[in-house]
Amino acid sequence: MSENRQKATNSGEQVKKMKTEVTNCFGQHLVKEKIEVQKKNPHAKVDFPKALQKWNEQTPEVEKAELKLLSKQEKFEMGDNYRKKENTKSSEVKESEAAAVKEYDCERRRKERLDLKLKKENEKYCSQKFKAILAKAEGKFETLVKENAILEKEYLDLTSENSELVQMLGEEGKSEDSWKSKYKALFEEHKLCKKTV
Repeated sequence: MSENRQKATNSGEQVKKMKTEVTNCFGQHLVKEKIEVQKKNPHAKVDFPKALQKWNEQTPEVEKAELKLLSKQEKFEMGDNYRKKENTKSSEVKESEAAAVKEYDCERRRKERLDLKLKKENEKYCSQKFKAILAKAEGKFETLVKENAILEKEYLDLTSENSELVQMLGEEGKSEDSWKSKYKALFEEHKLCKKTV
């Protein structure tokens, strides 16, 4: 057990906590009242409202000063234990907790560095893959542009040929019409010839 607690005896008594606070004047008054009540009846308890009323009304300033003196004397008797925390941790416990915190912090930082490294590698891989896909798409785009230029040239050639053919057909149609009209005229003349003979 810690040095702040009294050791339990073999008979099974409970360990009492070390007193670290001084009982104030009113507390000293309550202790005095408790002693008086227990002299009359060992199992009796102090009636707090009556003790408070007695403190406020009946206790003279001289008695209060005496209680203040008792309080100061109790503080002096406590010495180093006055307001000393009972549950102060030993240096070994503090060191082990500090080591655990340090280890946890190191592990957390290691995980953060690993996550950052993986993220950078992932970004690098993704950017390389994206660049490869982009280069492939640009290659396809360039071939399509070349094919488009070739097809536009062929289209222009075909449209010029088509316009020439349309023009030629138009001229042939005119010439054909002229031949037809000449033939018709000759046929009419020949009809007239047959009638006259």
